[in-house]
Amino acid sequence: EIEAALEEHRLVQSCAVTCICSVLLFALGSSLAYSGTGDWLGDRGAFFLKVNDLFRGRGFFQAEQGGLERLRATQAVAVPQPLLAGSTTSESYLLMEFLEKKAPAPDFWEAFASDLGRLHACTATHFGLEEDNYIGTLAQRNSWRERWGEFYVELRLRPLVRSLVDEGVFAVPVSRDAERLFSRMESIFPPEAPALLHGDLW
Repeated sequence: EIEAALEEHRLVQSCAVTCICSVLLFALGSSLAYSGTGDWLGDRGAFFLKVNDLFRGRGFFQAEQGGLERLRATQAVAVPQPLLAGSTTSESYLLMEFLEKKAPAPDFWEAFASDLGRLHACTATHFGLEEDNYIGTLAQRNSWRERWGEFYVELRLRPLVRSLVDEGVFAVPVSRDAERLFSRMESIFPPEAPALLHGDLW
């Protein structure tokens, strides 16, 4: 079904798809890497396909596609081009440009640090994002906030602590300790301008 969907979007033409590996992706399901040659966006070459169970992965790859496109638009760091995110009757998938792994250049880390600095220089008027996305397999909200401490507590730390308490992983006293830390967050973090971040680049 996935190959038919790719052909329908003229991303792959009669391509013999061969599974070359299968790895666990964030405990969400299987992420399969496929190799093959086909005509996608006018170029012939390899591509990378990630696949997950539809129920558990609904919206997951669309969010990843949006993040990759946002990073590519900055032209600050090298990011694989996302080609198509979609679903069949049983699976969701994300087709991307395949980037071949190579030996790092002698100045790799210096160049990467410089690129990361350019990425962080991409700013906004508030902390947040136009759409929600995921941290691992957990949905996370990104509604706008004026201050970093407020954003970090309300939309990152407190939801995770509450979830852990509800699941019995954290005891209530730990939650109280966390709340005391949250009350000091504004004094711990100095004022900073918003910066574009991506967890996979940390």
